[in-house]
Amino acid sequence: MTTGEESEIKTFRIEKDTNWILVFFLTIWLVVWLIIVGFVGYGQITNPTRFPELWLVLAAILAAGLFVLRMWFWQVRGVEIIRGYPDRIEVCKTGSFAFGRTCIYLHELDGIEASNDDTTPHWLRWWGLGGGTIVFSYLGRSFRCGQDLSIQHATRIARELNALYPDRLEER
Repeated sequence: MTTGEESEIKTFRIEKDTNWILVFFLTIWLVVWLIIVGFVGYGQITNPTRFPELWLVLAAILAAGLFVLRMWFWQVRGVEIIRGYPDRIEVCKTGSFAFGRTCIYLHELDGIEASNDDTTPHWLRWWGLGGGTIVFSYLGRSFRCGQDLSIQHATRIARELNALYPDRLEER
């Protein structure tokens, strides 16, 4: 252990349930995307002065493709990890690229609970872009994780997290 590192108290690993219909659709989309990138890229490399603004189109197509590729990896290999530390809780998504880590310090935390996600639009949940059954309330807002958890499993995790910090969460 290096200086400044703290040992974690508890870790929860929540695997993403694969939506195979979405994976199939995204795979087809990515194949078509590769063909389009190949044609546009070849055209720009062989004759770049004919349509100079195609570089912007190529950049937009590449950005859209990277976003879809990220979603594909999230659907196939996605895992949410909740780590409890003595002074904070960290939630990170792994199994794909370009996901950040959410760090909630205990002095900012108002509560942890499990609830059905009725606020996130259904299409966002279906695409795996948002939602969850574990709710962290902090600084007047909420953060959700555990997209594919049942309410019973989410309740168990929320209870265990609340039990890790009984003094700090009861003061509020």
